[in-house]
Amino acid sequence: MSAPLPSYRLDTPSLAASEPDLVRLWRENLSLRGPAGHKFAWTCRDAPEPPVELLLRAGAEAVGCIGVMPRPFSYRSQAVHGAILGDLAVDASHRSLMPALTLVRGARKVALERGAFSYGFPNVAAAPVLKRCGYRTLGSLTRYARVLRHARYMRRRISVPVLAQVAAPLVDGARFAGMLAPAARALTHLKLEWLTSADARFDDLWQRARPHYDLVGERSSRFLRWRFLEHPEERCEIAALVDRSSADAVHAYAVVLREGEFARIRDLFGMPQDIGPLLDLLVPALLLRGVVSASIRFLGHRDFESILLARGFAAREATWPVVYDVAPGVTLSREELGDTNRWHLTDADEDI
Repeated sequence: MSAPLPSYRLDTPSLAASEPDLVRLWRENLSLRGPAGHKFAWTCRDAPEPPVELLLRAGAEAVGCIGVMPRPFSYRSQAVHGAILGDLAVDASHRSLMPALTLVRGARKVALERGAFSYGFPNVAAAPVLKRCGYRTLGSLTRYARVLRHARYMRRRISVPVLAQVAAPLVDGARFAGMLAPAARALTHLKLEWLTSADARFDDLWQRARPHYDLVGERSSRFLRWRFLEHPEERCEIAALVDRSSADAVHAYAVVLREGEFARIRDLFGMPQDIGPLLDLLVPALLLRGVVSASIRFLGHRDFESILLARGFAAREATWPVVYDVAPGVTLSREELGDTNRWHLTDADEDI
């Protein structure tokens, strides 16, 4: 006789009460970059708006979890509340469809009761579960990359080592020369300011820039400090575009994470007309700092993509799906949310 199926129920204890179970479930079931305790402190205690964490119990034992993280957005200059679903984890002995469905359905209900829409970045295993619960596919984050130093690339493409060694600096020099004119034009009135904090200038930028984006997650100074500068496992810098004569206002910025010889642009935001000049100055600045290649992950308006392509970034893999759902009776429709040209999504908008 087969063993009876366990009976599952959802529980939403306080964050303090759920900490031991969450830390264990994350540690044993998620791919983390650091200790699970660090993640709990950052996402649950320190976040601008704490998440709702749902636990799945089989009897008294916590066997799964999912988080609903509030995320303020601007939609056509109006404040709207979104919510990210993330950190879906189920113990190995309970990994069947029903536990995952129970968690996602519960989280979706919480998310759409508290916000106008919900979205998430599911992995390959979780994506079918979210779709079965009503989520639709928006698209995929695409990684755009620009090679700054070509030695590795030439070694892969040219089988004769001596020729590859000679070709690489020639290509580097030609590409660097191509950066000089755009950078010189930008430098006539602009400059980069490298920061390890975000001040009131970013709040002003957020208010000035957000009317130019249909749907964009909040980029306030408080959010930027928490999301990037106080991250327990990362050390990011902000490259801010300011006037040469005065740094009183920020026109655009890039959040940069160095990983050895590589640079990940974790967020890119500002007045639309200033994104191009920002990249014109940022790319050579990264090259002079010894960066071999730079990349950014993005999903959104084609004009923003065109700016990246015009600055030498090439579309690479698009393997990070984004799903969404909308609460009934709100001004946002599924069709509006389903238009990727309305969104501006970068790493800043993920759940980690």
